[in-house]
Amino acid sequence: IYTDRVEFKNPNVPHYHGRIDPGNFTPFPKNPTICKFMIQLVAAATTNIEAGEQVTPEVTPEVTPEVTPEVMSMLAVLDGEMSRIAIQRRLELRDEKHFRENYQQVAVALGLIEMTVPDKPTSRLQKYRLTDKGRAALQQAKMEVGQ
Repeated sequence: IYTDRVEFKNPNVPHYHGRIDPGNFTPFPKNPTICKFMIQLVAAATTNIEAGEQVTPEVTPEVTPEVTPEVMSMLAVLDGEMSRIAIQRRLELRDEKHFRENYQQVAVALGLIEMTVPDKPTSRLQKYRLTDKGRAALQQAKMEVGQ
């Protein structure tokens, strides 16, 4: 991590042999889920930097532009600690992959929700709950609707 950029490497399995032409090359990530998450994380950080916002680890009450309507709807249905399945049911979503990529992972990456078992993300006992930042985002959204 540098002050002006974030670099990460994702080693992959070679799918062909010989010289690589950088102008005509498509990498095959070893773990596409981690690769996609990192790309989204870098994009979110880049958007904040381009917008002139300072990237700080502290919780702030402002809601950043990356909070999509999908994420806001998920925050609105979260009640205490809930499992993925319970959240999906409340949102009336059936596609697990769509939920995971467009709701859950985005909200976790933005720090709006947190896992109850962070050391075991795939645990069958895993549940999610709002963070202080998530509660602030909900509160701000309610205030904006009330105006």
